[in-house]
Amino acid sequence: MKYDFVLIAWHDAHAIRDEWMQPSEVDDQPLEVRSAGFLLPNAKTNHVVLLQSENDSDGIDGVLAIPCAMVQNMRVISSAGEVPFSLADGKSV
Repeated sequence: MKYDFVLIAWHDAHAIRDEWMQPSEVDDQPLEVRSAGFLLPNAKTNHVVLLQSENDSDGIDGVLAIPCAMVQNMRVISSAGEVPFSLADGKSV
């Protein structure tokens, strides 16, 4: 693994309701989303970029770009090069 694995909490744009409503029914609370993935540093200006998968040819998939202004916090679950767990038979993943 060559990327840090992180958990990010961020505020997302969202539809408040999918039907007609009154202005007084608008909720002023943000929608907090939590996303986990491999951090791709310096990939896109003013964004935190996560990827879901990588292959042995340096290809990446499941890429999510979150604007920095929406990020509430980010925690590193495991650093690049660390093995965060092992299989039941004791082999590292």
